[in-house]
Amino acid sequence: MKIKLAAILVVSSFFLGSFCLLPNAAVYAAEKKDVEMEKALWLYGHEDYDEAYVLLKDLREKRRDSSLVAYYLGMTCKQMQNYREAESYLVSAVTLRPKVKEALVELIDLLYKIDKLQEAKKWIKVAEEESAYPAQVAFLKGLVLLKEGEDTEGAIESFKEAESLDEALTQNCDYYIGLAYVQSKQLKEAKKVFREVVTQGPNTGLATFSGQYLDAINRKQEAKRILRGSAGAAVQYDSNVLLQPAGTTLAVGIGNKSDWRQVYTGNVEANIYPKDFFSLKAGYSFYYAKQTDLGFYDTVTHNIYAQPSFYMGNVALNIPTYYQHVGINDKNYLSTGGVGLQSNIKLGRNHMAQAAFNYRRENYLWGSPVPEDNRDSNEYFWNIGWYYFFGNNKGVAHMKYTFNIDDTNGANYRYIGNRFTVQTAVPLTKKLSAGTTIDFFVQDFFFKQNSVYKKKRKDTVFTATAFLGYEVFKNCEVQLNYIYVSDVSNIGIYKYTRDIYSMGIRYKF
Repeated sequence: MKIKLAAILVVSSFFLGSFCLLPNAAVYAAEKKDVEMEKALWLYGHEDYDEAYVLLKDLREKRRDSSLVAYYLGMTCKQMQNYREAESYLVSAVTLRPKVKEALVELIDLLYKIDKLQEAKKWIKVAEEESAYPAQVAFLKGLVLLKEGEDTEGAIESFKEAESLDEALTQNCDYYIGLAYVQSKQLKEAKKVFREVVTQGPNTGLATFSGQYLDAINRKQEAKRILRGSAGAAVQYDSNVLLQPAGTTLAVGIGNKSDWRQVYTGNVEANIYPKDFFSLKAGYSFYYAKQTDLGFYDTVTHNIYAQPSFYMGNVALNIPTYYQHVGINDKNYLSTGGVGLQSNIKLGRNHMAQAAFNYRRENYLWGSPVPEDNRDSNEYFWNIGWYYFFGNNKGVAHMKYTFNIDDTNGANYRYIGNRFTVQTAVPLTKKLSAGTTIDFFVQDFFFKQNSVYKKKRKDTVFTATAFLGYEVFKNCEVQLNYIYVSDVSNIGIYKYTRDIYSMGIRYKF
């Protein structure tokens, strides 16, 4: 898990910003007080930096040898975020005599902010030799080493030294020690430290950031588990069983045969991460539906899949492959295999774009006596999508457009399709989640008119899904689902509506 520069800078504001250390008495004593200087300092102290800058700039022209003027002019520029100009004045403040010792800390902090890490390390060495503000300097040294990313162990030692010298820095140091462990992929140690940060001050900004890192680490560890799976059971009521499986009509002209059924599902998946840029997952899933009255439509589905993935910065390239076999009433019904190419592109922290191509081969094992109704096919899919993640990545909104060509052997089922899908998954509380799916699917059978009804068929299928899940205990969820399907076709026999109500339980392991 790579530490982003922006994240470090944001959290730094909780402690650093500007140290605003006051010059020591020796420097004051060496300066001849005058009205202009006192007014400039008054303006600076009251955060009127624009006016202070004008006065201090004029004093700088008059007193090139004044380390105090250089210091406050540098600090004013720093507060105005004019870092490049501030650097030259702070360097003068630590090189002129008498030296403003406090300027060393401010200069190191400034160089850290503008990514001049080698310069910062040079002045850290000077500060260490002079024993200037050892706790703050040790803390800054840790930040510099952490941002540099080449000596995380050295960064950790510096943070530990800083908190041993000043207990007030403990929470800040522990937070950055956690980031260093994340950077060096010592996630177990990172979790331990982040928990300590949350305990030390649960209402602080650092505790909030630590909690977010804990969640991210847990998700990463969960995603990278080598072996995982799930098992589920549900009771369903289906108002139109004859469209099983997966919306496929088994008996044309017969509909609205409702029934209850028991559904059992299972999944086992292996995930292998041999390299940072490559992963492989493979698994097996199982679906079994036992009808209460319409036993002829008992369904068994076996699915075997594998997906190698390649990672290149913010881009992930996936190659999904699968084989699926469906049986109806203990007889082979459908054999399907597919392969695809999918690209996921991360756009910022919360957005992801997706583009994919998939090929699927379908073989219906119940032959049709009418050649025009032969549904064996080669099917091609192109889709683009967009994801938005929110609620610490626990919620997601997803939109997708899919264009497909189903090139069936029989002309009656050959079509092109346009599909629009919108999905949401929202965490309502810590244990309660909800989701919805809205799907429009337009099928245009324009290649040839239907051999029986003597006109070209066109279907518009609308599907709406609502989901509610409640976590009873860790990894075990009670689920309620409702699915509504409406197919509006210009050939009346293909019209149908369908309602599926489901209540079940799912356990992940």
